[in-house]
Amino acid sequence: MSPIPESHYGRVEALNLPRLSWAAFAGDAAAVRRCLQEGEEIHQTVSLVNQNKQEVHGITPLYLASHHPAGFRAAAQNGHLDVCRELLNAGADVLRGCSIPATGESFGPTDIALIHFHLRTWWLLNDAKAKRCSKLAGRRSMKHGAHLAQPLIAEGAQLSSGGALMI
Repeated sequence: MSPIPESHYGRVEALNLPRLSWAAFAGDAAAVRRCLQEGEEIHQTVSLVNQNKQEVHGITPLYLASHHPAGFRAAAQNGHLDVCRELLNAGADVLRGCSIPATGESFGPTDIALIHFHLRTWWLLNDAKAKRCSKLAGRRSMKHGAHLAQPLIAEGAQLSSGGALMI
């Protein structure tokens, strides 16, 4: 599932990534901060070929930060965690995933962190994912449930200070 061939680890020219994507992949939190301050797009995407020689589309900096290559693992365990934190704080969407058109597979940063046993990174991303899903579910409930409350309010029902319907 990895879109980055092991032979490319540590070789910027081989990957030809935009600066923010490379900084995220390399685990360089300071470079990620600089790129974001200079206005680089947090949701920029790249396409790479995986170890099975299949195109992977929609790879974001957050995805790359969650995918530590084995050669970086010892030194970068905290660096990649910091990069993921930095990207999430700047508004990276943890729900954005990548896909392999040839197989129809899709996966996101949390999947990749778990596959590579980066448990602290997975924990951070999974928490962000749960919060994002909860927020989206709340918006949908308010949006789609409002039509149910309108007739009751029109008939005199009141809302509590917490927003609950009191009949």
